[in-house]
Amino acid sequence: MKGYDSLPYEIRNGKVKVTFLGSAKQVRDFIKLFEDAGIHTRIISLTDAKFPPHSPLSRLTEKQRRVLITAYTLGYYDVPKKIGLVQLAEKLDLAHSTLDVQLRRGERRLLNHIIDES
Repeated sequence: MKGYDSLPYEIRNGKVKVTFLGSAKQVRDFIKLFEDAGIHTRIISLTDAKFPPHSPLSRLTEKQRRVLITAYTLGYYDVPKKIGLVQLAEKLDLAHSTLDVQLRRGERRLLNHIIDES
């Protein structure tokens, strides 16, 4: 599917999770279609994706992109760090061990892309 490296949906525990790329208006219109059909929706995460489809960020999963961008935005990668792993995990409502794995997998994927392209 154009713009996605993995399927933009997931079905788990009888619920469907959809990842949608588009402008704010497109997202609102998409949600309205569901609500007009009587389907309950809940927005879990909104990320302003300010990168083109050919960006290395497009190679990340939605979860990896979310944690890496949030970590970067909140100063996890600053020297000195503005936020530590435990505090970042609390903000993202994740176990710190889960966050650590997601960050390292995302970082590895980005590094693979950068090194392979060199």
